[in-house]
Amino acid sequence: YRFYASNAVGDCWASTTAIFSPAPLSVSGLKLWLDAADPSTIIATTDVGYVEAWLDKSGNTNNFTQTNAGKKPRTEAQTLNGLNMLKFDGGDVLAGLPVWRGGDNNYSLFAVWSTTKTNSPQYVFSQSKFPVANGTRGSLILSSSGKYGFAGYNNDASSIAPYLVNEAHLTAMAVDNYAETNITIYDSGSVYKGKTSVPGSLNVGTNACQVGADGSGAVNLKGGIAEIVVFDRVLSGDERNRVGYYL
Repeated sequence: YRFYASNAVGDCWASTTAIFSPAPLSVSGLKLWLDAADPSTIIATTDVGYVEAWLDKSGNTNNFTQTNAGKKPRTEAQTLNGLNMLKFDGGDVLAGLPVWRGGDNNYSLFAVWSTTKTNSPQYVFSQSKFPVANGTRGSLILSSSGKYGFAGYNNDASSIAPYLVNEAHLTAMAVDNYAETNITIYDSGSVYKGKTSVPGSLNVGTNACQVGADGSGAVNLKGGIAEIVVFDRVLSGDERNRVGYYL
């Protein structure tokens, strides 16, 4: 685009052209960007809006799909601030290729989500070895205690930040394996820190990657997801704010 200025002196266009790059694309290490507000990234049945594919905007073609009619989330059935979310009914899940490398233990996950229940565990996003082994899961989990956090499979910090039914959250989660408090969650201007049960031993697997469920596809979200953004490193404060403000 080019800037245009108009005042009492006259009108003029800038002499150079600038290219706008959305904040997630301007930060290095981007592995996945799912955006429900962008209709060009959602492939759904036209009659009832059941989602067959959610296409990745990161440039890495990490698309998430579902062929089972009974497990497809719906589009255009839930909104947040007037923008589309995908609605997961407690049995839905989208599956894709792993976004983190095997053994990664430092990464960042952003998610815009809400839930309609608190009485059982739910997963917003998960990557893991399957069958799962200790420390090989990297997940954003909602616990049944009314708090949410990180699930690493028998190496968890799953009750860090509070959540309420039907309350929208913009979550930024940083996983820093060797830090004293190795899980940090940024939510609504607050910072919550936690420590997994065995710090320093996270080692994400690459057999299963799911949106709206755990690696088995059996522990599911009942609620909505508007965006998922994943990086393969811990972002700086400035980078995290740039992505968060954009979302």
